[in-house]
Amino acid sequence: MKKILYVQLLPLMAGVQQFILHLLDGLDRSKYEIHVATRTGGEFDAQLRLRNVPIHPLPCLRREISLWDFIALIHLCLIMRRHRFDIVHTNSSKPGFLGRIAASICKIPKVLHSCHGTPFNVTQPPTMRRFYMLLEWFANRLCHQVIFVNHADRLLYIRKNILPAHKAMTIYNALSPAKQKQLEEIAKHRVYPEQGMITIGSSLRFSEPKNIIEVVIRACNACKVNEFLRFVFVGDGEHLDLCRTIVGTNKLNERILFPGWDNDIFSWLKRMDLFVLYSVSEALPICVIEALFAGLPVIGSAIDGIKELVDEDCGYLVPVTSPIELEELFISLTERRAEIRKKSLAASSTIGLKCSYERMISSYQMVYDGYLY
Repeated sequence: MKKILYVQLLPLMAGVQQFILHLLDGLDRSKYEIHVATRTGGEFDAQLRLRNVPIHPLPCLRREISLWDFIALIHLCLIMRRHRFDIVHTNSSKPGFLGRIAASICKIPKVLHSCHGTPFNVTQPPTMRRFYMLLEWFANRLCHQVIFVNHADRLLYIRKNILPAHKAMTIYNALSPAKQKQLEEIAKHRVYPEQGMITIGSSLRFSEPKNIIEVVIRACNACKVNEFLRFVFVGDGEHLDLCRTIVGTNKLNERILFPGWDNDIFSWLKRMDLFVLYSVSEALPICVIEALFAGLPVIGSAIDGIKELVDEDCGYLVPVTSPIELEELFISLTERRAEIRKKSLAASSTIGLKCSYERMISSYQMVYDGYLY
């Protein structure tokens, strides 16, 4: 039996954490002994315990670069030396950087990294962008394989010489069969009335990369023009209070709702007519995969991570540099009911071809067993 350590950062239930849980649920536990190193104190911990997965707390691991990183690195080395893992599989930028260094120091036989989005982007100052690219180049030299969840980031790393092509591969994220079946049932019973309110919704973390403040401003403007629009944004994060303040100032609390975080996102997807995610950066967002399986047309920013899931057949793509287009699209939605219904059917029928759970699980098991690198 192979011992695998997953290294990741936060205990909240965001995309990376959902990916790990979906992966754990599909792996053959008679072949792999799974451990997770992470900061503790959230819903992710509870889900790991339900699956009887040993948790190794990393209290010093922080999102920001700080002196705590050195202590977190030592802690990771101690965990790896004590348990003698066969495979270390890191996830996301900060735990990926520290985890790959620790695994190299401890001479772990196989070191893998999943890239759930690049740590550098065009919005950063050039010096900072080059610095993060250099860190990624260095960390990639310390691992055997980097797994991307989309094609665009993989090709970018190869083109920028951050990673040699033979170390790079793409495995799309997917949902567990049970969740996929639930969402397909929602899609099957979805109805679009000829008139009345249209509800645009989202499930997300209220953070800078999600561009949620811009979305809320545009939602407010659209609601003032079109009385048949309603919005619901499910989630929490550092910008939640500001978004609520913006809506309250515009006296739109009854039409733009913020229910907070809810583990039962499926009950909210039932009430939506369209899904919106206008992020400035994404890898392959699980919330969009869920929305498409639920038969929701997706209004997405025209960035690579979303464009690999959404096209004109199943949604709308809006340049992230042109939020006025997003506002105008919101306003026009009540005149596009037939078009929305058509996109809904396409969404639920095509996403399964792109994001296959069986293909995701078999690909990771082949990587773990040495057949794909």
